[in-house]
Amino acid sequence: MSKVCFLSKKYDVFLSFDSILSTTFLSKPSHLCRRGHKFLATSCNSHELRHPNREHYRLSSKFARKQKLYDMADYSRAPMLKLNKVAIVGKTTRYAFERQRYQDLTDAQFEKKLRSRGSSFDKLLNRHKMHMQSLEKIVSVLKRRNISYEVISRWDLNDCLEQFEWADAIVTAGGDGTFLSTASKITSRDKPIIGINTDPQRSEGHLCLPARCAAEFDKVLDEIQANKFNWLFRTRLRITMKGPPESHIPLQNGEILQAHPDDDTLLRPYNYMGAIDDVDDSYLDVRPPRYSERASLPSSACNSSTSPKPLPILALNEIFFGELLASVPTYYEMKVDGEELEKQKSSGICISTGTGSTAWSHNICTLHKETVRKILNIISTVDNKTEDKKTESKLLECVLENISSSYIFPPSDKNMLFSVRDPMQNNIYKCRNPRGFCNTITLRSRCWDAALSIDGSTSFTFNDGASATISIHPEDELKTVTLHT
Repeated sequence: MSKVCFLSKKYDVFLSFDSILSTTFLSKPSHLCRRGHKFLATSCNSHELRHPNREHYRLSSKFARKQKLYDMADYSRAPMLKLNKVAIVGKTTRYAFERQRYQDLTDAQFEKKLRSRGSSFDKLLNRHKMHMQSLEKIVSVLKRRNISYEVISRWDLNDCLEQFEWADAIVTAGGDGTFLSTASKITSRDKPIIGINTDPQRSEGHLCLPARCAAEFDKVLDEIQANKFNWLFRTRLRITMKGPPESHIPLQNGEILQAHPDDDTLLRPYNYMGAIDDVDDSYLDVRPPRYSERASLPSSACNSSTSPKPLPILALNEIFFGELLASVPTYYEMKVDGEELEKQKSSGICISTGTGSTAWSHNICTLHKETVRKILNIISTVDNKTEDKKTESKLLECVLENISSSYIFPPSDKNMLFSVRDPMQNNIYKCRNPRGFCNTITLRSRCWDAALSIDGSTSFTFNDGASATISIHPEDELKTVTLHT
């Protein structure tokens, strides 16, 4: 009997089963290799895989161990998840965030404060109530099923290690932001996380279960109990940092606003701290008149560099590296998969997983429709060919779709995608490839006031003298749930 085998980009085996079971979704026995490439299973048997221009791989236990195919064990049996204890992480709504910032104000004063800033107080309050209702529904379902639970605020994630170890699974009640923040605190590959989108009207919730699940949480638990779900192990990125002590200290984005609600200067990046108001430019004297004339770091800072050490946070979506002041070029050296080190200046670099390839990375890699239209018009002018508007429109959509889809890849893919934003290209600085797939990236910062931002929620200082290696390890994967329906 012929076999159907699902393979990753590097031909690591994910799944293999009899082709008769695949007839519901494949027209013929086939191999699915890389993204969108199909190879016929002409001579496969239970021990061998054949690919065009490639030797057979023999699926011995030695080969499996060598390739670290953790997923084989997970797919070889039906998924099971017994829920007796659940940790619920609820999102911090905008209303709750602002209320925490101005906790010393009375309700009337707080409302007046928000309205004076032009915020829609009524909408913020209504959205907050909707979220709380969804959270209460989740809690009521768990109570009725005699499932023990603990509710954790997103702001308390730094102190949740004990609850996470206690729970059989972690449920996030919010959107993708809550899911990402919670996932960053999960270090075990065996701890499952389930995302429930509590505001599907305003949040896409790509990382969460379908939008219906907030209102049908009871049914969701029925499906999980009946094993009508699959495990999806999402690849995450590990950062090994070498640099001064401050490069190893995580900075939670937004916490500084909560701690100092009335200090408006904190709404600006570090470079603006000295400004008295929006038109004050005295802070510019702090920086050298020309970027290239910057002073090197004091020797004491360089001497305090530590040996390479993994950062405590893993990236599920993406890592972004850049200067905090967007108008200042980000200066760094980059090495991709052991290639020669290349000096670059750009507007920053985004390094994405398959999970993040449909998020910010997708917007960076996708060309605007008008840019593609202009390119097609230039080509038609050179070729002296004039297309009718209908044909031109179809061609435009086809090109856009092909460009966009070429940078989207599966969440479990064992590769990362790097995207250099606005690379500087002249006689001094080059950029051999502004984007591409790889296994490992090393960055060496030459910046003044830059940071590595992980999933938009946590940042690390990353200035001149610091370096980071970004890599993928199977033990760092995140265990998530996908329903059959």
